Amino acid sequence: VGVWGSNVDFGSAKPSTEVDVYTGFKGATEGGLGWDVGLVYYSYPAASDINTAEIYGKLTYSVITGAVYFTDDYFNTDESEFYVSLDAAIPAGPLSVNLHAGYSDSEAFADGSYTDYGIGVSYSASNLTLGLKWVTQSDYFAADSSDDRVILSVATALP
Repeated sequence: VGVWGSNVDFGSAKPSTEVDVYTGFKGATEGGLGWDVGLVYYSYPAASDINTAEIYGKLTYSVITGAVYFTDDYFNTDESEFYVSLDAAIPAGPLSVNLHAGYSDSEAFADGSYTDYGIGVSYSASNLTLGLKWVTQSDYFAADSSDDRVILSVATALP
């Protein structure tokens, strides 16, 4: 169970804040294969008409995680959407190097799909994790463009 929040920029007529609530179950086999299934609810306080619920499933082995997310009503468009991703968290001394690639497909997008990529580093101490990453995506609102960002994050887990 958790909560995640961020500012967002969907354009001048859209919300500027996203708050996600998620819950799920996870475990691992004796052979080291981890699994995680659950539900994410994406909420936009200034535009509740585009709130979206999504189910997900993840498998992890060693430093690699694959995930699939699905909703049957993406941003209140009555269109389904699925997202698949592959991530790696490679230990490098006190840091972790993080790699990400994802693909989303939906008729709700102008060109039907988009891809996203990221690379970053994180440092964990006790229950605190600091991260810095670069992300980019093909922009599904305007074909043949990208949107690069650098993200600084601070996360904690309850003991």
